[in-house]
Amino acid sequence: MKHVGKKKMIFFFSPDHYLSQWYPCHFVIDNIQFTSAEQWMMYSKALLFKDIDSANAILSIPSSKMQKKLGQAVRHFDENIWNQHKKEIVFAGNYAKFSQNDELKQYLLSTKDKVLAEASPYDKIWGIGLSIDDEMRFNMTKWRGKNLLGKVLMQVREALKA
Repeated sequence: MKHVGKKKMIFFFSPDHYLSQWYPCHFVIDNIQFTSAEQWMMYSKALLFKDIDSANAILSIPSSKMQKKLGQAVRHFDENIWNQHKKEIVFAGNYAKFSQNDELKQYLLSTKDKVLAEASPYDKIWGIGLSIDDEMRFNMTKWRGKNLLGKVLMQVREALKA
């Protein structure tokens, strides 16, 4: 699926968009309350590399921007290990986010079979590497990024349908 109609795509790139990792919401995993999917992701990243100090700091800071900054500085980080686990971590956080918040769940399910894409011009891993204003965003062959977040969100959507 390289070309889809414009009406079959949803682009997002804003911390206040419900599909964003930074979107403020509450959910619980392993008896710990999280305030965003970003917080879960960075906390899990710190735990994966046994950086308990960073994990605790990430839980104590309400700002997604600061949580990300702490997550980028996790000690003993190994990109190969992270690449093996990052998608399952982001899936778990977003599944909890959407399954535990009925309004968000309904929003996600209302996207039906549309392609979800993070239109971040800065992120070529989680996003499409193109701006939300870039006309090339409608042509998936022109994407400069992998859109892993969009793909994970579509997997979460399918899991919630089951």
